[in-house]
Amino acid sequence: RATRQLSRQALADALDKTNTTLGASGNVGVATFNLRTKRANLPAALDLLRQVLREPALPAEELDILKRQVVSGLEENRTQPTALVDNFIARKLRPYPQDDVRYEPTLEESIERCRAVTLEQVKALYEQYLGAARGELVIIGDFDEPAVTTAMSQMLADWSARQPYERIQVSAKPLQSDDQSINTPDRANAQYGAALAYAISDTDADYPALVMVNRILGGSGTSRLWTRVRETEGLSYGVRSAFAASALDPYADLTISAIVNPANMPKLKTTMQEELAKLTDKGVSPDELKRAQVAWLDQQTVARSQDAGLAVTLARDLYAGRTIRHEAELEEKIRGLTADQVTAAAKKYLDPSHLVIVTAGDFGAKAK
Repeated sequence: RATRQLSRQALADALDKTNTTLGASGNVGVATFNLRTKRANLPAALDLLRQVLREPALPAEELDILKRQVVSGLEENRTQPTALVDNFIARKLRPYPQDDVRYEPTLEESIERCRAVTLEQVKALYEQYLGAARGELVIIGDFDEPAVTTAMSQMLADWSARQPYERIQVSAKPLQSDDQSINTPDRANAQYGAALAYAISDTDADYPALVMVNRILGGSGTSRLWTRVRETEGLSYGVRSAFAASALDPYADLTISAIVNPANMPKLKTTMQEELAKLTDKGVSPDELKRAQVAWLDQQTVARSQDAGLAVTLARDLYAGRTIRHEAELEEKIRGLTADQVTAAAKKYLDPSHLVIVTAGDFGAKAK
């Protein structure tokens, strides 16, 4: 929001002048910066990034603005079905104690934590933990590689965190089956959420088959859940599933979400159970798998054609100590899957005895 040389407005003006966009985001143990500019403006853009990284002003008034914005959003989320379901699922997937950095707070706890943050804490975090000893750099486009490498080396030279680096590890255990309902009066829509957790990484032998299980179940606009729930039954305004696995730790999860008229939630839950049972009992056909394979592979090709998506992939592979060859190897494994292998993965991993379900909405509404 500002550097020692540039106020927030001056920094914004400098970015505009060089036709540069600079974004920053963070999570537990990670700080990410994304910069986009033209070749001719890259030296100036990199200098602005240098100031942000090495010379942040950390103004108190900007922290106050950010805190108000975050608290306002969290307070609104306390009665939002989607936010409540997402928080419930996240807490189930990350059951760490309250004093653990991996702990997932409730929305109320997040509000309290945000309000309690002080400028001194922010400065201490920056001074103690931020540095260039560990990290990944990805640059894609038209640029002078030696010049950029030199500039980045100078920018990051002698920038060491006072605290030693230690990667924050995660792990998963099968969840205990649960079915909870959260009442949110006067909300027009309700939210359905479900989750399964697995102690596998993305190098596990079953990972490619699980990618296809997710794709077929709810990972696309032609998936089984979309076809049955949205198009055939007309129950949901939107339904999908998602599957993700860690590159370094035994952690993976499969989540399912849907937006529905509150009065139709019982029917939606029954339909979801039927589709999961159908996938595990009857499996997938060769033709269905072939369509899913082609669609997924086409999606990967499109993602690689976009600089932003490719940068994320390269950075992720660098972090895991591998190259883009890993993506090619995964695609080969996807191409080589058989319907029997995908069916076996569905039977093994879509276990209803470990499925956590949560719904949120105003369930006093009448069906339409």
